[in-house]
Amino acid sequence: METERQRYLELFNFAPDGYLVTDVDGVIQEANLAAGMLLGVAVEHLTGRLLESFVHEPERQAFRAQLTAMPMRRRMHYWEVCLQPNVSAPVLVSLRVGVIRGAGQ
Repeated sequence: METERQRYLELFNFAPDGYLVTDVDGVIQEANLAAGMLLGVAVEHLTGRLLESFVHEPERQAFRAQLTAMPMRRRMHYWEVCLQPNVSAPVLVSLRVGVIRGAGQ
């Protein structure tokens, strides 16, 4: 089991695409290296921050509405959003978002 977890972590951390795992409130629980590079933040400083804080200000309200509706949806959804990295210009990204339910949900 530990070997499987280690393999997952290596694949997650070194994937070429940015991956973020949030809770239902949009608080980042996990992030990989590509996500940290995209947002201009060290991975260890992403955990515990609201994903919304990286959304370009004019799009935050729409982003919040999309995120709030996610727990009621049963399938994967795609949308584009403009993120504001810490040290560079806003960047348009494509998100694939889905709810992962735990056992018994």
